[in-house]
Amino acid sequence: MPSRPAPLNRLEVLAALRISNWEAVHSTVHATLTTGAFQTGFALWLGASNLAMGIAGAIPTIAALAQLAAAYVVEKRGERRLFTAWFSLASRIAWVPILLIPVVAPEPARLPLFLLLLLVSSILINVPAPAFTSWMADLVPPDHRGRYFGRRNMLAGLTATVVSLPAAWFLDLATKKHLFSNTVAFGTLFGIASVFGVLSFVCLLRQAEPPMRRTEGGAPRGLRALIGFYRQPFRDAGYRRLLEFSGLFSLGQFIAAPFYTVYALRVLNLDYVWLQVFGAISSLAALISMPVWGRLSDKFGAKPLLAIAVAGTATLPLGWVVTSSERPVLTLVMLIINHLLGGLFWAGVGLVSFNLLIASTPSEGKSVYVGAMAAVTGLIGGLVSSTSVTFTFARASRSETAEVGRPLAFGVLAACTALFVRVLGATAVLHAPLAIALLPLLASPFAAGVFATLIGLRRPRQERPELQTQRNPLQIRAALEMAALFQVVLYAVGAVRAIWGDVGLVVSGAILGLADVDALMISMAKTAAAGGSPAVPALAVAVGILSNTILKMVLAASIGRRPFRAIVTAGLVAQAVAAAAAIVLFR
Repeated sequence: MPSRPAPLNRLEVLAALRISNWEAVHSTVHATLTTGAFQTGFALWLGASNLAMGIAGAIPTIAALAQLAAAYVVEKRGERRLFTAWFSLASRIAWVPILLIPVVAPEPARLPLFLLLLLVSSILINVPAPAFTSWMADLVPPDHRGRYFGRRNMLAGLTATVVSLPAAWFLDLATKKHLFSNTVAFGTLFGIASVFGVLSFVCLLRQAEPPMRRTEGGAPRGLRALIGFYRQPFRDAGYRRLLEFSGLFSLGQFIAAPFYTVYALRVLNLDYVWLQVFGAISSLAALISMPVWGRLSDKFGAKPLLAIAVAGTATLPLGWVVTSSERPVLTLVMLIINHLLGGLFWAGVGLVSFNLLIASTPSEGKSVYVGAMAAVTGLIGGLVSSTSVTFTFARASRSETAEVGRPLAFGVLAACTALFVRVLGATAVLHAPLAIALLPLLASPFAAGVFATLIGLRRPRQERPELQTQRNPLQIRAALEMAALFQVVLYAVGAVRAIWGDVGLVVSGAILGLADVDALMISMAKTAAAGGSPAVPALAVAVGILSNTILKMVLAASIGRRPFRAIVTAGLVAQAVAAAAAIVLFR
């Protein structure tokens, strides 16, 4: 086990903070060249579909789970510097084999290999995240956190601005003007990124580490102690509220985040330079505002400032609604304003939420709190759905009285019925002809759900007892358990489409419907908008909803108890039969 670091004096702390600023510069260069538009462009060049882009967007979600296991390792080691440095280096060096993919891998294997290496790199960079956060929390004086991290983030933003524009110009020389091959362009960018990954590693080795404040008794021993170790953050009422907020906030990011760059490249026909101009505008706004957010955070506290920043980010997606390739001037103006405001508000969210997390967690065992936050916020996005409600209410029916099972059951049926309205509304926005084609396919199962829900509403009030314990239908544990199943299914879709191609569209819809109806809608809307009849994409969506209904029926029947099990199963059987009949009649 590594020796325990000695306490740091003031000069050592100041030196370590200066080195950390340089580490932020080097790691930002790597991140800038391997994420965002550059990563998306590389995936698209390898032939990634919207579905593959959705999988790539889900990889950080899967990788965040590594932080939970890493928290235990950190507590056991009692050391963070070497742990952080070596895992970070491994993650960033993984981009060397990625840059070699177009050279050494046969064309059919390139995209799957890229997704696999991206997953490995993402897991490796998530492993040291709790250790690094705990390390920095102990290193930075509490009354200077806002100002220090504001300055550090400002340097990172300035670095991203300086790096991104020349890199985008260089990439456009290959992709737009064809002065050299895409292999050379992406390989050069990823190679430079790997070099700066090594420089970041050197800085981490030189940065001093204060003694780590471990949980009492050190790392847990035995299964019961290990379970108690991971349950520790969830016993803290204040931390649970922060988790709930972070999870709900991540929902909005998770749904659409992987598709903004794809939309800009494919639908708006923007080039990489424009994407990096927008990024530079965001970075400039962040550079100007970051120190202000830091000073205000130190003066007024994190919570009120976080509320302001979050409210601002909620308005940003509206700017994309009016964009169109047919109105290029309006589109550019709106996106410039959008990214200017985005830089301002996201700078506040990133800085203030980080400071709030550090301030809301105890010094002892901080790594497990950080790991739990990263895992939950990554996984809860996309899980606020009728499937999650079915799963959670089915579990609740086992611990409540039998009388409570009835209102829980009809609540599930109402959530399942609302799914049809949400699907039609979303597809109407994404691609109206697809919504029109879906209407006859979804009308009959929607009517069956409405009828079943009305039966529950017509019951006399005295027959609808209150829950003995009020439960949140978006429970963290339920979300984590459902996410584990969902992410496995997402990868199965990629295999089906790789084998069957476009012929397997309906089969892909059936599989993806088991995991994420929202991702299915987006993928099929894009397919329909690309040309041709919307009939096949509509059929794929309808089949996906049918498979989702069957999954919820199995969950209710296998997990719930009577009368919840009987009511939900009967209602979902009616919806499934109506959906199947509509598919047969209107396909």
